[in-house]
Amino acid sequence: MLDPKNLNLDALYFRKHNDKHLLINEIHSQCPPYFGFVPLGKSNIYMLLCGKDDGVALKLFYNKTYEATSLCLWRLITARCDTAIDVGAHTGIYSLVAALNKTLTIASVEPVACNLNRLINNIRYNQIQNVTPLLAACSNTNGKASLKSGTSLDYLTSGAKILPEDEADSCISQIPSITIDQLLSNSPSRRIAIKLDIEGHEFNALQGALNTISQLRPSFIIECTNAQASRDCSELLSQQGYIFFLIEELECRVSQTDRLFPSLKQETLDMNRLNRLAIPKEQQAYFEQNVFGALRHSLLF
Repeated sequence: MLDPKNLNLDALYFRKHNDKHLLINEIHSQCPPYFGFVPLGKSNIYMLLCGKDDGVALKLFYNKTYEATSLCLWRLITARCDTAIDVGAHTGIYSLVAALNKTLTIASVEPVACNLNRLINNIRYNQIQNVTPLLAACSNTNGKASLKSGTSLDYLTSGAKILPEDEADSCISQIPSITIDQLLSNSPSRRIAIKLDIEGHEFNALQGALNTISQLRPSFIIECTNAQASRDCSELLSQQGYIFFLIEELECRVSQTDRLFPSLKQETLDMNRLNRLAIPKEQQAYFEQNVFGALRHSLLF
C-alpha cells in the first residue's frame, strides 16, 4: 500500500500506468515527484521518498523493483547468518531486507550523513530493532578517512568516494574509518554476510577484513564498478579460497565466473550486472543446493 499522504496524484497515476523499466535519468526527466513511503516489493517494508531525493526509492516507486536478484540472494544468505554488515548502506535497502531476519544483528556503515539520516528514518518507520547505523567508512585502517561527495543539497548522495591520502586536500569532510575486523572484534558471530558498495574502495575494505575472511569465511555481495579495484579484490579473495558469481538482475540468474570485473554495455556500466557474489569454495555445494535453487521462489518483487 502506498502512503496516502502523497500530495501529487500525478505520480500515483504515472506509476499505475507505467510498465516500462526506466533508467534513473529517465525517471528524473519524465516522472512526477512523489512524497511518501514506497513499498519494498512484497516485504511489508517501506522507504521514504521526498520528491525525487533518493535514487533507490525512485526506482522502487516507478520500476516497482530494484536489484531484484541481488536482494533475493542477500535475503536468502542473511536468513542463515547471525551477523550482516552493510558497507555503503546509503538509505538502507540492503539493511532493511536483512532485518527481515529478526534474529540477525546488522551494522549499517555509511559515510554520508544525509544518507544515514534517511536510513535512520526508514529504520524507525518500519519499527526495526536489529540495525545499528554507523557514520563511518570501512577501510584498511582504524582512524580517519577523507570523504568526497556530491554538492547537491536536495539529493541523497550516491557515488561518494573515500580519497587516498595524497588527495585529501580536496575532500569535503573527515569521517571515522573502521576495519571490518575491528567491527567484529567483540562479536560472537559465526555466520556472517557482508555487502560492499563503496565506489572503488572495496579492496581497502577487504584488506581490513583479512582476519574475518580467514577465520569466519563470510559471504560477500560486491558491487563492481572500478576495474582496478575489481582486479585487486579478485586476487585477494582468490588467494583466500573464494569463488565468484555474476548476478544478473533481470534474468534472476547467477553464473560462476573466474574473477570480479565491471560489466559494460555499449562502453558504459551495465546497470543490471553491477553485483557479484563471492563465497568460500567449501560452501559451494551449500549455495547450489539451498540458495541458487531457491532464487525464483523467493523474489521480493
